[in-house]
Amino acid sequence: MAQDYHGTVILNDGRELVFQWLGAGHRPALEALVGALPEEKRRFLGLDFQKPGTFESCLGGEDSPRRLLGAFDNEAGNRLAGYAYLSLGRDAHAHMAEVESVLHPDYYDLGLGSGLLREMVRYASAAGILLLRVEVNLDDKELISAVKRLGFEPKAILEDYRLDARGDPYDVIIMIRRLVFSSNQEFLYRY
Repeated sequence: MAQDYHGTVILNDGRELVFQWLGAGHRPALEALVGALPEEKRRFLGLDFQKPGTFESCLGGEDSPRRLLGAFDNEAGNRLAGYAYLSLGRDAHAHMAEVESVLHPDYYDLGLGSGLLREMVRYASAAGILLLRVEVNLDDKELISAVKRLGFEPKAILEDYRLDARGDPYDVIIMIRRLVFSSNQEFLYRY
């Protein structure tokens, strides 16, 4: 993962945003994005930014098990419009990673979340990751539909599986996208 990586995404309104891996110097932009989120969205983030050390662990560089890819809007003063994080599995889960995207409210319904997740799929595939997992609040039907359109399949519904920022448990649906198929598995999945 190179800090100078740049890709782009074209939003539904025609604006072009630039992707860049986030590092320690991006903390103010990340803090501004998290602060702009409505309380209802902040409650269900996979990363707890209220917890000391979260920013540092997320922006720690290539050795960190978490990698954040930001989307910057040059037309809005290089504002961080959203990010996707990839949390790499360890040990018996080293072949998989968890992914989540978070958007500034001004960028909802413009295709940015899908663009970030597609970029993470490309990155994870190139890195040799076999499976991507996403955990979605079971009540967020729109997000579940969007993630399905990106090729993630529902695998399990778990009651009271995660805690929100208030400490209240909520149900999630775990969705998986297989990135690599062995020849036997490919046959079974396609026929």
